[in-house]
Amino acid sequence: MFCDTEFPADSGSLSKDPNSFGEVEWLRPSEICPDASFISEDAGCDPSDVLQGVMNDCYFCAALSLIAQDQDLVTRLKKSYEPKEGKGVFRFFFNGEWREVQVDDRLPCRKGQKRILFCRNRNPQNCWAGLLQKAYAKLNGSYENLEGGNMGEALLDLTGFVVDDINIPREIEKKRGEGDQTPEKTLWKELEAASQSGALISCGRFVGEVEASGRQARSAVGAGQQPVEESGVWKNHAYTVVGMTKAEVKKEKLLLARCRNPWGQGTVVSDAAAGIPKRFWTDARKKELDFDPLVAGEQGGEFFVAIDSFFKIFNRVHLCLPGSSLDVDLRTAGRWGPSNAGGCSNFWGSFVSSPCVRIQVDEERRGNPLDLHVVLGQPDRRREVRDAGGKLEYPQIGLTLMVKNGHKDVPSEPFCVSPERVSTLEKTSFWNKRDVCAVFRLFPASEMAAAGHKAPSSAGASLQKGTEGPGEYRLVLSTFSPKQEGDFFVILKWKGKREDLKAEALNWESPKEERSRLLAGSPSKEERLPLQSAWPHQLRVSSCWDKATAGGRPQQQSFKSNPCWLVSRKNAEGDREGSPAVGPLSVLLSLTQTPKGGTKPPVAVAFLNLHPAHFDNSSNDAAASCMASGLPVPTPAVTSLWSVSANVKEDCVFVVPYTHQSAQLASFELSVLCQDENIQIAPALKPKAKAKAGSMMAVAEGGVGGPLGAPAALSGAGAAGGTGPMSPTPAPKAKAKAKAKAKAAAPFTQTAVPGVPSAPANMMKKAHAKVSNQMDLYGNL
Repeated sequence: MFCDTEFPADSGSLSKDPNSFGEVEWLRPSEICPDASFISEDAGCDPSDVLQGVMNDCYFCAALSLIAQDQDLVTRLKKSYEPKEGKGVFRFFFNGEWREVQVDDRLPCRKGQKRILFCRNRNPQNCWAGLLQKAYAKLNGSYENLEGGNMGEALLDLTGFVVDDINIPREIEKKRGEGDQTPEKTLWKELEAASQSGALISCGRFVGEVEASGRQARSAVGAGQQPVEESGVWKNHAYTVVGMTKAEVKKEKLLLARCRNPWGQGTVVSDAAAGIPKRFWTDARKKELDFDPLVAGEQGGEFFVAIDSFFKIFNRVHLCLPGSSLDVDLRTAGRWGPSNAGGCSNFWGSFVSSPCVRIQVDEERRGNPLDLHVVLGQPDRRREVRDAGGKLEYPQIGLTLMVKNGHKDVPSEPFCVSPERVSTLEKTSFWNKRDVCAVFRLFPASEMAAAGHKAPSSAGASLQKGTEGPGEYRLVLSTFSPKQEGDFFVILKWKGKREDLKAEALNWESPKEERSRLLAGSPSKEERLPLQSAWPHQLRVSSCWDKATAGGRPQQQSFKSNPCWLVSRKNAEGDREGSPAVGPLSVLLSLTQTPKGGTKPPVAVAFLNLHPAHFDNSSNDAAASCMASGLPVPTPAVTSLWSVSANVKEDCVFVVPYTHQSAQLASFELSVLCQDENIQIAPALKPKAKAKAGSMMAVAEGGVGGPLGAPAALSGAGAAGGTGPMSPTPAPKAKAKAKAKAKAAAPFTQTAVPGVPSAPANMMKKAHAKVSNQMDLYGNL
């Protein structure tokens, strides 16, 4: 008989503490029941056949109970099992791909009782639950390492299917916020439809940390103590939903869920707590629902819950969506590293650099939307953390689906998930779990608008005029917070043909860990997702508008004092004459702090072909001649964010962030993103004479002379190497001259800033150097 030396039948395979589980003997299934088999033909596979043992592994036992609803899901986990040899090979979907685990069939039992200590089958003719758990324990290092876990992770490991983790109160509140008057019934219909389509559903009430281990909880039940919740439901314990049905009570339909506790006997929820009416269980009702409260209930751990009570008793649902019929599988591994660990869209300044997948649905799918199943996972840490005696934790991760709009002069470059380039369609919760999954319904470009998958409106978007919608999605994979580095894998699955979906991974870094690198490059039947590297260069500089540098918009004379940076392309090896054009750039401006009690001012960024000290705002034509690459003067957006993407045709460009009004103080972060490794940036000082940008590069002493990204931050006005005021504070006579010149200047065409109160027409004729108490309009050139 085979004896597994890698996972021997001794206390070391159970726990680090040899006395943790008392006296144990290891028996083969045939020693427990002479006619035992993996799945007995007589017993078959049934959810009620799975029982939890003495360990806190309810999440795994409940997952086994769920997959027992479909015997094919259980049998496909067995590659082979030979009882006569005492050897089995089982498979799990682990770290993004199927892994095979070989074990012998000796199972830990309470000494002298011939009863499996941990997860087991109620019917001794079946041994599939115990064998699968032993293989899973070997994969994770020991049985003890399986204590405490997440239901969604176990279901993913056992099926490879997408598992949607639903926070019930949050989902109901979301539906109510969208105008749904009966969100509970809507959510119930969604769960019922999923159940009818073959989805596996689990539920639980999860509150904070697990307050009692499985062994403590089971002892409490045996001692007659009350459950944690008054309803009879235990906190932080996984239950399964084995069916959803309806029953007629007084000519009204009662919506019911049939639930099961993997502990089995004596662990049901009372009818009163479950919202079941008195005298409900008539003989006819028992026959109708095929349920005996004594046999299936008190002895089997099953109970029915009405809809209203279900959403009060439980606060989480895991929905494992059927995936056996999915035809196409794209996958790869990557890493959140120094160049792309940007965090979620709460941090736009860095979010734009996060890894994403560019997606287009083929027009052949018109009238047949594509349901894209997505798994974003992190390498499993359970074994290494538990072996070291640590606490198992993962950073919060999530998925953000966005739709992209285009611009005729900007190529479809990776760095386009900036506020004016995309709008968010869906966003998963960010869970501190190993995996996050979702299903997104996508449409071909010709049907996106009708489906509500539209490009953003022109409010606050500087390059919206003349744009065209290319019908592209962006699926952003990120941690919640920036600078959280680590490996990940992503899997895309759908039903149909490979040609139905064009997908390319952008802003990618190679995984660091060996197990992730193997996933990224190992040959398999699944196709690897095409990759693009992360941006070679990105700069994030921090500065501020203070009393000397808060110059306001270009229509004001004080605009010249705004902070300014010069972006240029240094001569690359092989360039014979001059410097080529800067090329595509994306610039993002985000406010980081405003004075206490102050409001966030509208902001924008201008691309100039000369230093702002020489900016000419005497007329529309004069101002237009100062703009780089024929760009318009942007309209500040009433938001704390501003972004612009442009194909800069000059060999250098002045980037000037500004507020709508002068004297509006705030701190900000400026991010410049590019693909060209020869791009460089430097803080620009006021030149001595007016000249075009290509011939008057004035760089602050101690400023940046090397490649983009050298400084971590640039200081405010007056600091060495900082931006400083672009021009000295004008004397009283100079102020008077400036006012006179401004009065003579031609007014700008008035265009409303969304959310900013309109000003009288004559206000635009006043001197722009004067700060008005009322926020006036901003003129597009």
